[in-house]
Amino acid sequence: MGIDEFLINKQKITDGEFDKEKWKTGNYVIIGERIKNNSDYKTGDTIKINVKNRVKEVQVMGKVEYNFSNGLRYFPVIKEDINNESSPTLGLEYIYMNPNEYKELTGDKSIMSYGFDVADSEKENFNKLLKSFENEPEFSYDSRDLQIKSTMEFKNLIEFAGYSLSIVLFLMSVLNFIIIIATEILRNMVNLSILEAIGMTNRSIKKYLFKKNLIYSFSSLILSLLIMLLVNKFILIDFMAQTKWSSFHFVIIPLILVNLVNMIIGILFTSKFYENRSQNSLVDRMRNLK
Repeated sequence: MGIDEFLINKQKITDGEFDKEKWKTGNYVIIGERIKNNSDYKTGDTIKINVKNRVKEVQVMGKVEYNFSNGLRYFPVIKEDINNESSPTLGLEYIYMNPNEYKELTGDKSIMSYGFDVADSEKENFNKLLKSFENEPEFSYDSRDLQIKSTMEFKNLIEFAGYSLSIVLFLMSVLNFIIIIATEILRNMVNLSILEAIGMTNRSIKKYLFKKNLIYSFSSLILSLLIMLLVNKFILIDFMAQTKWSSFHFVIIPLILVNLVNMIIGILFTSKFYENRSQNSLVDRMRNLK
């Protein structure tokens, strides 16, 4: 790929140093790496580039971080044996060289991909110019604004899916918590009726049930927090580190809020449910439980 010093100065150099005067000679190249030290070449190595029987010997000046903005969008896949489709694919090396040397070496004057910057004051005019080319079937373009728009649309999609899933899981957790409370009360109705028979008031029984709800809520909070910490440490941190276009923050507030809501709902439901179950006389309840 041909690249001039203006764009090189905007790249993240991971190895070596850029020398403007040496670059002008056309005898030096820069290696692009997606992953550090992934290339077979090192700074200072000599490379022979053979394109259409034109051979150029160059030296590696340094390395830059290869990414979507400074790389090729389209390129051919080359096999070890060009006549055999099942032949292994050759490894890729991303080599940047002086634009003039690139044109002389390839002998092809057509431009497949051309990257450049636009001054902030001219962005609006330039976007209008690009849009005027949209009807050309052989022409396509990408820009910072298009990338931002695409990223924001993807972000909105992820947020919609995330919020929808969170709401569903929240409702499921509330219903599950209510079922647990109702089951616990029904299972212990005999004991609760006995406690009431020996003089324990409804208010004291409700306090007892409220305390059990608090125990369930705090136990759920602690267990959920432990699971979140484990998932965060062993899964999310490594996964999100690979997605350079996003960031990740461990947030505990939603977990606390969900458990707080569960706690409030549990207290209200416990009070109402027990009142409904204890409307009959104590004798009738004891008889029905038998």
